[in-house]
Formats: sequence, structure tokens, C-alpha cells
Amino acid sequence: MRPLTKAVAVAVIHVLLVCSLGAKLLYDRSTRPHVWLEARNYAPNLPIRDRYIRLQFLFADPTPRKLNPKLPSASVFGRIEVRDGGALVQITGNYDDLRFMRISDGDSSRLALADPLAYFISDTAQDLSHLKPGETLWVDATIPKKGPPRPIRLGVKQAGSTEIVPLAVH
Repeated sequence: MRPLTKAVAVAVIHVLLVCSLGAKLLYDRSTRPHVWLEARNYAPNLPIRDRYIRLQFLFADPTPRKLNPKLPSASVFGRIEVRDGGALVQITGNYDDLRFMRISDGDSSRLALADPLAYFISDTAQDLSHLKPGETLWVDATIPKKGPPRPIRLGVKQAGSTEIVPLAVH
């Protein structure tokens, strides 16, 4: 086999691998549920170019408890389930599932996905690192069978409102 033939074969295999991943993600987006999840963002620190925000998803704690803010947050393992149009964390204790941290939220606790995700935005999109007082960031995300949520779009919710206004960040 000539070197050019080998190079073309390797290139075709790479293209097929990338296309199969894209097809799987499109299939999941069309068949798996997606819900709005509350998120908090913080300054990114990845050494890559472009604009993005780091998202950490927040969930109600199925076993809420008062936490001591002086102690480190406790980790639990579980998976995300969709019920009645909302996302819930089912604590499993299985180390193969997602890791959540219990964080203090006033007098009780909440669960935060331990590993934040990067969400890339365009150069012309508004800066989301500082929201106005009373606004919370929400993410419309696909919930796969395994693994973290896959963000689709961002939205903002005003305090006291039930409506989430999608943002144009692309």
C-alpha cells in the first residue's frame, strides 16, 4: 500500500469517528429529555482562546441538611433524572455516577455538580460573568443516560418570576 493511500485511509477513519460522535449527540438531543437547570458561572481559567463561561449546575438536595460553612463540602455520587418537567438528583453512592458537592444555601444545603462545564459564546455576546442583581443564570440542557448534562442554550430568570428568557450568545 502506498503512503498516500494509507494517509487517505487514516483521514477517512478520523472523519468517520468525528461524524459518529456528532450523530450520537444529535440523536441524544432529539430523543433524551432536556430541561432548564439553574447554574452559577465563574471566571474561566482554561488556557484556550475564545470566550466561554464555566457552568456549575445546581440542584435541590434530596436529603437537605444544615451545613457548617467552616467545614469543606461533602461529596455524594448520583445521577440526574427528569420528573414532572424538572431535574432531580438521585443519590446512588455509585462511584461510576456523577459527583456532586453539598453546598450551603442559607439554612439548608443544595447539590452542585462537582465538575463544571465550559460553554463557549461568541465574541459579540454579552458578558455573562456579572449578572444584574436579582437575576439567575439558567441552562437548557439535554440529560443523557450517563454523564453530565449537555448545554443547549442559556437563559436568565428574574427574581420572583417563573419565566426564563433565553439569551442570544451565538
